[in-house]
Amino acid sequence: MQSDQLDKVFFALSDPGRREILDQLASGPATVGDVGRPLGITGPSVTKHIKVLEDAGLVSREVRGREHWLSIEPDGFRLAVDHLQNYEKFWQMSLDRLRHLLEEDSGT
Repeated sequence: MQSDQLDKVFFALSDPGRREILDQLASGPATVGDVGRPLGITGPSVTKHIKVLEDAGLVSREVRGREHWLSIEPDGFRLAVDHLQNYEKFWQMSLDRLRHLLEEDSGT
């Protein structure tokens, strides 16, 4: 179950248009039209992108009359963040080795 959800998150993040929508929503809630306008794509395409983001748990929607307001869901990113933190030790060790090599090369 968790692996399927992680796949959805990374799939959602793999598209530049969806990342742009998330970037816009990081500033606060916006309507579907607001987030779609800068993308320069059709309404149905925007809707498909938003659906992927909703399925991944990265965006929520609130219907107010005829307007659909979108908000970013920070908790939706937790699974991906936790997964990526598993590799933090690897990167830290690599950076430590690089620093050591650079210090040896400079004679310090």
